[in-house]
Amino acid sequence: MRVRKLLKLRAWSFAFFKMMIYPLTFLLYSAWVQETFSLEKLREFLLLLLSIGLYFVGGTLLNDFCDREYDLRTGKATGVESLSGVEVFLLLSTSISSCLLLAWIAAGGWALVLGMGLIFTALYSHPTPRLKERGSFGLLSNTLAELSPFLLIQLSQGHFALASAFFLLFYFFFSLAGILNHQLDDYAADREVGVKTFVVGVGYERSLSLLKGLSALTGFLFFLLSFFLFELPYFSLFFFSLLLLYFLDRFGFLSLHREPLRWPLYFVDFIYLGMFGLFPLYLSFVLAVSYPTYSLLLIFTLFCECVFLRKVSDRVLNWVRKLEERS
Repeated sequence: MRVRKLLKLRAWSFAFFKMMIYPLTFLLYSAWVQETFSLEKLREFLLLLLSIGLYFVGGTLLNDFCDREYDLRTGKATGVESLSGVEVFLLLSTSISSCLLLAWIAAGGWALVLGMGLIFTALYSHPTPRLKERGSFGLLSNTLAELSPFLLIQLSQGHFALASAFFLLFYFFFSLAGILNHQLDDYAADREVGVKTFVVGVGYERSLSLLKGLSALTGFLFFLLSFFLFELPYFSLFFFSLLLLYFLDRFGFLSLHREPLRWPLYFVDFIYLGMFGLFPLYLSFVLAVSYPTYSLLLIFTLFCECVFLRKVSDRVLNWVRKLEERS
């Protein structure tokens, strides 16, 4: 198995540069709220993060392998098409076994939560059950697979405060809206190759209306969650700065957004920018300043956020260029 082919797999970048930031945010919040700072706890956190990263690698690899024929017909390259079935099996079994082993070391029996998440992923992707093409069951199984790392963190840390419950509820609907939005983006390609996702079955317009409803609900839950987060140092400054940025852009003073303004989808983009873009950077920085041994979490966060930070810097540079053109 050539190293170059492995590095080209979409599973690596998708797992660590896109999906990882969601449970990482929840873990950083849990670390701050519990105030149990020690080298042993830091080791546990890092093991959990590595296991979750490998969980996403395994899940993405399984999904890409099951969808490889459809992806080839639509011209979507994931890297799996260049590997043999044996190579994919070896990589998949290695990532899954390593994921469960690390989770077991960090969280004991709660590692089974990731095992359940992998079962949901298999049910969603495998050609036999193929819940991806079974309407709302596909949406629900995919959402539960993405929620599993949150449940692992929650159960392993034993922190069952109301704020944590709201965090999980908020992410459930945020994830559900994100999956629906992804299916809307793939609507034309899925129809072309005969993939009967929820959106293909229900129709584009009805699915878009549902997405708007889910987005409005996600925004409402974001405000409820924010009330619990005000206990964090300087969170009020962070929260109101985000709102100010939203309203400035909403009314055309910044023009940072790439698409026409659409409420509430547009606002959910700013929730993503705040909660899963800037918020984990803020949390990891506060933790590192308060407890220097936790600087490793800051480094890990910067690693996972590097793609996001590059996109933000590109947006800011484009905005500066527009200001220069106007002047």
